Order: sequence, then structure tokens, then C-alpha cells
Amino acid sequence: MGLLVGTEDFYENKHTNSDLLSVNFTDLTDDDFHLSLWQANIMLFKEFSKKRDNQMLNQMEKLYAEKDSSFRGFRQS
Repeated sequence: MGLLVGTEDFYENKHTNSDLLSVNFTDLTDDDFHLSLWQANIMLFKEFSKKRDNQMLNQMEKLYAEKDSSFRGFRQS
């Protein structure tokens, strides 16, 4: 298809960011492809955030309602 000249072309010119399309082998335009990735990542982030929030709410319930002394704070590393 002529989209890549070689290895150096890919690494030096096309692959500028791992979250952006390097070479488009799809039938979508680059903008439509990135829009689809953006929408998918929004859905993933919202699900991740919802799960994390529920875990924190459960921890607070155990701490305050059940007086669970094993709780050591939300900012654990």
C-alpha cells in the first residue's frame, strides 16, 4: 500500500505517540479513528472511575459503620 517506506520511516516519522495512530490501515479517516479511540477511552475511564469510587465508598462504610480498624486511609501506596 506504500504507507511505510521502512523501519526508520515508522520510528522516526510515523510513531510520534503510542496513543496516536501511526499508520492507518483501516477504512476510517485518521480523525474518525481517533474519535473512536477517544470515545472508547472515555467509556473505559468512566467504568474504572465508577469501580474505584465504589471501592472507596465501601471502605468508608466499613470504617465508619462497622468501626473496621484495619482501614489505613485512602492514599495508600
